[in-house]
Formats: sequence, C-alpha cells, structure tokens
Amino acid sequence: MLITIGPEIFFSGFFVLFLYYQNLTDMETPRFDRHKHMDSDTCKRIQDLITDLIIIENCNSNQVVNMLYGAFDGYDYSQQILQHELLTQLEDSGNGHIANDIVDLAYIISNTYPKL
Repeated sequence: MLITIGPEIFFSGFFVLFLYYQNLTDMETPRFDRHKHMDSDTCKRIQDLITDLIIIENCNSNQVVNMLYGAFDGYDYSQQILQHELLTQLEDSGNGHIANDIVDLAYIISNTYPKL
C-alpha cells in the first residue's frame, strides 16, 4: 500500500503506521532516566533475557523483546510485559524460569526507577 504525497514523494503505509504507533508510545509509556538509575548488571540481565527469548524455538517473543529493548531507551513497558500472553506461553513450554526473570525485571523497573 502506497500513499502518494505530491508527485514524487511516496510514503509506505507501514511507515505512516509506524509514525502513528511511535507517537502513541511516546505519549502513553512512562519514561525513566536509564543512565541515572539502571546499573550495568540490569543492562546485562535485559540483554541475557533478550538472547534467551530469541533462541527459543516456536516462540513469538518479538513484542516483549522490543519492550525489553525499550528499557535501554528509558521506556517503562512493565505493565504491558506483565500482561503479555508470552509469560503464559513460556510457563507452558517449560521455560518458566525465563518468565520469572522477566517478571522480576519488570517489577524492578516499575517499582524502583523514578518516572520522568
């Protein structure tokens, strides 16, 4: 799907949707100062969880992985992560330890990092 804006400027409909989604994210998602509050151990923990999720077969973890990456930019997606169906899927597939680590991390970000 292409949206034409002028004779030579084309924007993909997907790009327009991305901009719309990004605008919603910026308006609704709590932020925190990652450089001030997140230590290197927490950064490593996030990266390890992302790696664990990526290597699990038949696991649609893209949304949660993106939310975890968002923590590196100071976005607090804790509530969305805690409500995501992936946690149940991880439990059911024998990866409950990963689900527990994700929940622990979400609580740390949500409850200990002051919001901007």
